[in-house]
Amino acid sequence: MIFIVAITKDRQPRSFRFRIQPGYNQPGVAQSRSQKDPSGARREAERIFGPLEWQDAADAGVIGQEYVIQVAKCETK
Repeated sequence: MIFIVAITKDRQPRSFRFRIQPGYNQPGVAQSRSQKDPSGARREAERIFGPLEWQDAADAGVIGQEYVIQVAKCETK
């Protein structure tokens, strides 16, 4: 199964989360607790899923979701 892990910016100042979604432009199905910076959200995601290859959301083709900062493709067996 392949899914996307996205680092998102919340409405609250200095609040970031990682979110699991089935595709780049799909709604999220789960999200993490709030972190104070994007690197904290990335570390939290990598604690669960292992090392991930992050890329900027615009480079990955994420459309209409300005709050998505970075994404990584994750595959489970």
